[in-house]
Amino acid sequence: MKNINDAMNKFDIIITPTFEGKQLSITNLTGHPALCMPIGLDKQQLPNSITFLANLYQEEDLLLFGKFFQDHTDYDEMHPSMFQ
Repeated sequence: MKNINDAMNKFDIIITPTFEGKQLSITNLTGHPALCMPIGLDKQQLPNSITFLANLYQEEDLLLFGKFFQDHTDYDEMHPSMFQ
């Protein structure tokens, strides 16, 4: 946990793919907050997302960053055609 915390402390927010690698498993074990956000649709018109990770006890910063991201993109308005 110390190694992960030391690596995370170099950054305010880390951006990762949502379902690639082991970052969600790692943050589940270390307690680092994670926020998954929509980033549009893939080639098959299925929803796609990205994950923002923050330092321990920095949930407020993470949520503010997520709000900033959502306010400056229109990804949250994109829906698969079967749901429109």
